[in-house]
Amino acid sequence: MTKPTSHHLTANSLNLHYLEAGEGDPILLLHGFPTSSHLYRNVIPTLAKTHRVIALDLPGYGLSDKPLDVDYSFEFYEAVLNDLLDALGIAQTHLVVHDLGGPVGLYWATHNPQRVANIVLLNTLVYPETSWAVKLFLLALRTPGLRDFVVSPKGIVGAMKFGVVHKERLNREVLTPYTTPFEAPAARKALIKAGSGLSIQGLAQIKKKLPTLDASLRLIYGQNDRVLPDVAKTMQRIQRAHPLAELTALPGCGHFLQEDEPERVAELIADFFNRANPITLEAPVFTPPPVPATPRVSPIPTDLTPAREPAVEVIHAFNAWAANDLTVPPAAVTHCALKSLPDNPRDLMHLLPDAHETFFAKAAGPTYKTLTFTPGQTTDSFDPTADMLPAPSETPAGTKAQATANAYFHTHPVEVVQATGTTHDLNITFQIALDPRASLLFTFITALSD
Repeated sequence: MTKPTSHHLTANSLNLHYLEAGEGDPILLLHGFPTSSHLYRNVIPTLAKTHRVIALDLPGYGLSDKPLDVDYSFEFYEAVLNDLLDALGIAQTHLVVHDLGGPVGLYWATHNPQRVANIVLLNTLVYPETSWAVKLFLLALRTPGLRDFVVSPKGIVGAMKFGVVHKERLNREVLTPYTTPFEAPAARKALIKAGSGLSIQGLAQIKKKLPTLDASLRLIYGQNDRVLPDVAKTMQRIQRAHPLAELTALPGCGHFLQEDEPERVAELIADFFNRANPITLEAPVFTPPPVPATPRVSPIPTDLTPAREPAVEVIHAFNAWAANDLTVPPAAVTHCALKSLPDNPRDLMHLLPDAHETFFAKAAGPTYKTLTFTPGQTTDSFDPTADMLPAPSETPAGTKAQATANAYFHTHPVEVVQATGTTHDLNITFQIALDPRASLLFTFITALSD
């Protein structure tokens, strides 16, 4: 039996914990409220016989970071999952989702279809037409006093026992990994935010996009689910929209079917992924355009469609620097769909509409320069992060951001687009480092002067 091992990595500026085992095509396992990767501990060994299995502790849960200064939104989790897979070197993965991990995973999958192969849905919610049970849960997380109990160790134990048929299997050894991460008050506050941060609008987007997703679906649920009492109707509704999706209802299983019947659940998942089409995604070959001998001066075109992801972190950094807050990392990483990338590198500015509006909408110029950065180049010949603001040597945030960017540039070919303009009596140099193969944009300000 291949037992999973525990790991940590940094993604989206967060310390994330995950379990991993096996080799082969990857499978990403996502949990929900109030669990963690521990939920899949007895499912992983069977899957690991033929696949590389990664079970993540989502931010706000388990042993991963639980920040209080973020919105636990669909967009937040989407960025986390993309960064996680990039850090693990995974271009495309199979996906298994459960409980609130269902909306998180399906939102990510429908907005990043090139990164997901086939999907297994366990007891989860999908549609914006939520049941009375979900409404009651959200009300509990918004009610002072009651919400404090829901996220306490006693409340978590109660939720776990309410969600299984075989309560006798939930002994102290099984329950402790679920409760220990939430002994501190700050961690409980984070769990409240994580449990209530997903919007109805995000569920509406899933409802709209899921039927168009080119992925095989497998539906498995425990029939005795008291947490999501309408789960059977949800699964049947999905199957009507996806007639080829195979549906299995497991008797004698509650909401946490991974605790009630882990071996049976693992066998069904493994059988599906072993029959499904293997992952064959290959990174597209990127041929960088020729580097111009001199900077080009050209107007910004107005007929481009901005990418879905604005440079929110860049704008946040700009505002923080204006207030002399040097604790904000002077760099941001943004993801965009490969199909959104323009052919002309200078048009990358339109992938960051918020940054474009802030820095260049009324700027004199700007002038553009395109540089090619290949693995093996030393910082002596070209260091795109050398002039980041604040200077990397001045703050831990700057040092970390520079180290992250340089480590990536030394192992991946990237295009660096530099734009310089004058606005509000400020001379601004703004750079984007692009790796089209990984659909990554490193964005940072390198010079700012009056």
